[in-house]
Amino acid sequence: MYTVLEALPAATSEKASVANVWNLLPASREIIGNNHLAKMSVNSGFSAFKENISVVKEHSRTCVKIHEEQMSSKCMRREALLSAMKTAAVMGDAKRTGLSAAEIKDILSDDLTVGQYFVTGNLTKEIFADDCRFKDPTNDIVGLARYVKALGVLFDPARSSVELLNIEVTGSGTVEADWTLGGYLVFPWNPKIERIQGHTVYSLNADGLIQTQEQ
Repeated sequence: MYTVLEALPAATSEKASVANVWNLLPASREIIGNNHLAKMSVNSGFSAFKENISVVKEHSRTCVKIHEEQMSSKCMRREALLSAMKTAAVMGDAKRTGLSAAEIKDILSDDLTVGQYFVTGNLTKEIFADDCRFKDPTNDIVGLARYVKALGVLFDPARSSVELLNIEVTGSGTVEADWTLGGYLVFPWNPKIERIQGHTVYSLNADGLIQTQEQ
């Protein structure tokens, strides 16, 4: 269009005839046509560009959604794992807090004579704190779950036994017991443990749970 506007004044200034002006028109129409094609090409390119942008945006949204779903899945797995770990750390039913030392003594007496818990691990978990400390001349274990597991792989309960000699309350938060123990360990060579005599002190915490068991 710029060429036509530029050419027309020159033609008219020379008193060009209508025929002369008309002679200019084919070239002008060609220029206009070319400009129109260029405009169409630009428009087509711009449309393709916008389409590509839309594709990129959609891809980005999909990637973000996938990432969010993956993060959500990881969080759910982590929460499930933490929940399982927490559940594993708490043994037995609800803790029986607020019991007197005399009541604890009676439960321990039953656990030692009937449950034989030194060789079976079959104790009343509800009267022990989950972070209870179990100490003897050769071991020092913190954690009720660890202690019960250790007992389960130590003695052969079918050929081992505990005999309770005496158990009494010796303080507002203390119970003491005398006993004997003998039997066989669950090792491949089944070593025999000659009957030994022991003394255990149970100390209660502010909730009335056994916090330490020391031999």
